Amino acid sequence: MRLAHLFVPILLVTSVLTVTGSHAAEDMLALDTPFIGAKVEPLADAVFEAKERTKESLPKFGLVVRCIDAGGPAAVGGLKKLDILNSINSKPVKSIDELRAVMDKLPKGTPWTIVYHRLSSPKGDVATWKRETATLTATTARQYLAESMKSTHDEASGATFIEYSHSPELGEGTTVVPYIVKAKDGTVAMRMRIQYSARDWMFIQKFVIKVDRDDSDYFDANDEHKVERGHAAGMIWEWMDYPVTSGPTDLLRRIVKSKKAVLRYEGKQTKQERELDDDDRRRIMFVLMARDLIKA
Repeated sequence: MRLAHLFVPILLVTSVLTVTGSHAAEDMLALDTPFIGAKVEPLADAVFEAKERTKESLPKFGLVVRCIDAGGPAAVGGLKKLDILNSINSKPVKSIDELRAVMDKLPKGTPWTIVYHRLSSPKGDVATWKRETATLTATTARQYLAESMKSTHDEASGATFIEYSHSPELGEGTTVVPYIVKAKDGTVAMRMRIQYSARDWMFIQKFVIKVDRDDSDYFDANDEHKVERGHAAGMIWEWMDYPVTSGPTDLLRRIVKSKKAVLRYEGKQTKQERELDDDDRRRIMFVLMARDLIKA
């Protein structure tokens, strides 16, 4: 169930370039902040798998790419998760502060040369970090979000539904997908789709979200909030569509800032869980910011 890719001009939405230490919260930046579409952390704080961290060729400094925003400059320029950024236009980036300082001084909309190291395909316990270069054209936060928030208009109700265009469809993943509803009278609300996808039915009766050490949030199936089901091409999906009021809004913001957030889904006979990752956090974050700006 993907919303149509029709851009609504009212959405001049803020975005972020998220640059964090290993435990830092996400930061919102101004609309016209330079944006490369990557979440990074200092190499000194990064935790690698055993095969990755035992290389002599590992660079001595840099910023590790932990998340790439679909359709953003980093993705278009060919950067990938685990790449280690070393410099932008010959300016070293050893820390988050250095990255921000370098980006603030560079002109937006012009090509930047990125020097980075990429992990080669390991053979046994041997792998090599190879020096590479990429060219990307940084945009602004405003432009990225305006291009990435897509919407569809319902003629019957007069409502407009707005969603981050890179959110997974039903059948494409187990996650939380928030979206915005702007009513005909201009009222803005938000809803979220808590969804499960697999090859076997669970007949889910309850979704539970646990954020860090906070108390769990429970979403039980009932007459008002039913678990819907569908299937196609050997895949099944079960989901609940839930209004985002003050409580769920706080939950979504806590997910964005969390060190660990777990989505548990409980069926009639079994229960499973999945830890939400940085891609999930950023999708949620983009929609939250869009909602706040539309309501402002």
